[in-house]
Amino acid sequence: MEVERGVPLPGRQRVSKYRFPLGEMDVGDSFYVEARGEGFMSTARSLISRYGKTFGRKFATRLVDGGIRVWRIE
Repeated sequence: MEVERGVPLPGRQRVSKYRFPLGEMDVGDSFYVEARGEGFMSTARSLISRYGKTFGRKFATRLVDGGIRVWRIE
């Protein structure tokens, strides 16, 4: 095995199987997502919360009719 110097570390690529239009939302906008299996609700809420903390936005989520509705509140 050979030690190499000066090889740049590639950036992280976060890949999620869920795509939400969070970056396109203005305050007061909302969207509905149908539940996609077990664990979806907690995974979706976690991703939305992390996005909000990263980009300084606030979202609210509520369980509705077999899925969740997401509102941008700030």
